[in-house]
Amino acid sequence: MSPTREKSPPLDQSRLAHTLGYAIARAAVTTNQLFSQGVGEPLGVRPVEFTLLQLIFSNRNTTQKRLCDLLRVPAPQMTLILDRLQERGWVERERDANDRRALHLRLTAEGERLAEESLAALRVAEQALDRVLSSGERLLLQELLAKVAR
Repeated sequence: MSPTREKSPPLDQSRLAHTLGYAIARAAVTTNQLFSQGVGEPLGVRPVEFTLLQLIFSNRNTTQKRLCDLLRVPAPQMTLILDRLQERGWVERERDANDRRALHLRLTAEGERLAEESLAALRVAEQALDRVLSSGERLLLQELLAKVAR
């Protein structure tokens, strides 16, 4: 017979309870787990790859520089990520005819299929949040987080 363990009291989080960063980080644990279960593991897509697929899908022929500016990712790091997407056959790059420094990005047919499939999978995975947030609360949260991000 194994000894009975007493349940430990919950950790005191009172020093952090009113910090926005802590609340966002705690919520991110949940949303990252939903992403991993719904998209990451079954489709082999990382969060940053998912984000880029969706942005390129919605902004045909955008440039690497515009993505860097929006996501605040240094150009060398973005180059590595886009290299990986290109190697996987999801993204194509094309030099601008007028400005040889600019690279236009577009999804391949496989990249478009994956963008659609991964977004649908994430929507299904995030339905788990419907148990804790009403549709109005969800919209408000999205609006407030967008405001903080700006």
